[in-house]
Amino acid sequence: MDSKRPTYVYGTEAESQNFEAIPSGEIMNDGRQIIEKGGEAALRISRIVAPKDEDNFVPTETANENEVEWTEEEKRARSEFYKNEKIRAGRSQAELYSRDIAAINQAFIGLVKKKYGGDPSKVGREEFLRWEDDFAYSWRLVTSGMRDAMILYNMEESAKAQESMFFTTDEETLQYTVEAQAGRFFYERAEALTDAIKQDQSIDENERKKRSGLLGKFYQSVNRHLELKYMTPEEKKGEFEGNQYDTTRTMVHNRTISQLNALNDLARSYKLRPFTPRNFWTSENQDQTPAMKRKMRYDRDVVEEFYGIAFSSIEEAQARKLEKSIERMRYGEMSYAGERYQSVPQNPVPQRDELPGPYGYNDFLSRGESEDQ
Repeated sequence: MDSKRPTYVYGTEAESQNFEAIPSGEIMNDGRQIIEKGGEAALRISRIVAPKDEDNFVPTETANENEVEWTEEEKRARSEFYKNEKIRAGRSQAELYSRDIAAINQAFIGLVKKKYGGDPSKVGREEFLRWEDDFAYSWRLVTSGMRDAMILYNMEESAKAQESMFFTTDEETLQYTVEAQAGRFFYERAEALTDAIKQDQSIDENERKKRSGLLGKFYQSVNRHLELKYMTPEEKKGEFEGNQYDTTRTMVHNRTISQLNALNDLARSYKLRPFTPRNFWTSENQDQTPAMKRKMRYDRDVVEEFYGIAFSSIEEAQARKLEKSIERMRYGEMSYAGERYQSVPQNPVPQRDELPGPYGYNDFLSRGESEDQ
């Protein structure tokens, strides 16, 4: 994304205002085009707005609308018509900007691969924030569209309206999405939130401790999920029976998503940039339709990529531990087949409080409560 791309102004009022000068001919994500008007660049809005001199503006067909006497039946029919139109327009808006979000992610992935050789860490902070603002703008319109269509809290219809967002299930691709790459800035945003909580004079110490503890709880859940993800078969057999492993991993993952959502909401309440540009669904609902399952799987995988990037050093340590365990198992099988047993030197696995990163494990742990949640 180049620096000439406009920064979006949130809110519906912004759509009827001229943006500051931008080169003409540029196509916006929603199909609007920059045009030259009176020597200044403006946005051509795909809807009618009232002229500036509203005092002199009289709609030809509705000027005397209030003077018309409507029958009760006509009033009901008119009200029903506008309600249905609002629902139809809301759903269309939600679907349109869901496709826009997929386009933003695909364009960002293309940028990373072509311009930065597949290394997203080379995308500068300010450049990334512009992409994230693009995403947040479109997500806001998806949400408002679903609200107008009265499907915001209908999980089945909401999932259907968002289906265009789920453009891939490939983990290698998901790690390059805007949402996942927001994990690069987790510690920066955690510090900003911690400072805001400390400076909040409107809450007592118990509430302050509770809010600060959200970061510690999130870290504990992430660490536990990574432990489960990289468990050896022997560890799974020793700790779980039957399908308890899958059930426990799903439960921990849902808890992680809920805690990330809570952190996002808390950051927004302090007018801070959230950790991710939108919140995510857990898979706790048992009555899942195919559309809901696709939405939940996409959200689950994106969140996993997000914290895999945010806590990359911890995941790498867990992956190395699993790799060493597998190597020891292979060597044991070779020895059992008749080869002379040799002791294999091993590097000690880092303990939790020794893991690298801007924060030590114990520092995060001190912000939360006990690991038993």
